[in-house]
Amino acid sequence: MTTSQTQFNPAQALQSQAFGPGSRVATQQTPPGSFRNILNGTLAGPADDPHSPAAIRKVAGDLVAQALILPLLKQLRRGTFGKGTPLSPGTGEKTFGPEFDVEMADRIAHSPRMAPTDAIAARLTQRISQQATRNPGVDLNG
Repeated sequence: MTTSQTQFNPAQALQSQAFGPGSRVATQQTPPGSFRNILNGTLAGPADDPHSPAAIRKVAGDLVAQALILPLLKQLRRGTFGKGTPLSPGTGEKTFGPEFDVEMADRIAHSPRMAPTDAIAARLTQRISQQATRNPGVDLNG
């Protein structure tokens, strides 16, 4: 190797015009849940503020999904309707049915007009605001 040839330096390449601070790659807007933001740890969302309305609604939806809707879906799946018929569940449905039930329960509970989710979210918001007024110096995050 002669002195006129230089070795490739990845750090220097990243600071070049193609990837530097003013480049198209650096200034490109990425959606909040993109793979780039997940890797960089820059996801913004309800987890940032546990007392935000979105975070409270997510917790309420998770509670409704696990405590109300999922047991109903499990009971429907375990029922004897359709057993022993040509349309009875196969091996795949028996194997992956519970995962499907969890996903369906989450989607139902987080739907925009789910009354139990709205009621629990309102109750949680009311309770948090009451605790904050009673104990203003207490950190509610632990």
